[in-house]
Amino acid sequence: SGGHKTVKNILKRGAFTVSMGGAEHAAACDYVGIESGNSMPDKVARAGFHVTKSEHVDAPVIDELPLALECKLVSYDEETRLLTGEIVNVSVDERALDENGKLAVEKLYVITFDYANHGYYVLGEKVVSAFAPRPVFSSGRGAFLPFRSGFRLCLCKTDALVLKSR
Repeated sequence: SGGHKTVKNILKRGAFTVSMGGAEHAAACDYVGIESGNSMPDKVARAGFHVTKSEHVDAPVIDELPLALECKLVSYDEETRLLTGEIVNVSVDERALDENGKLAVEKLYVITFDYANHGYYVLGEKVVSAFAPRPVFSSGRGAFLPFRSGFRLCLCKTDALVLKSR
């Protein structure tokens, strides 16, 4: 909500970062996510994190986390609490790059939160190559290609990011 310190800072600065932690930082990320910055102003330091100001937006990047999306605020709707930002830079730990300097997602081991079961899970296993030729399946209402639609997190050259604050 607009009462969260994070939302206040985003609106004040017109920018924000979205950092993604690895398994070794799951407990610290959980703490930072549930502890209020209004009542615990030093929660980031208490979690053992250090921050550096982004070179691209007026927001901090958490040094210990392997991936950060650096974003300019596009809009915030107080009624729906939808926050939209444009990703202007993606910072990635060098350990998550392959020998050609490209992002190797399988090296990130970023975590995601499962709201239904209240647990954190590690991402990273490749299950299928995107845009590769594959069989066409019949749904009874025509044909469709699997894995062509649905939610995808794009890490590079993304036009916008939409987040909803709690």
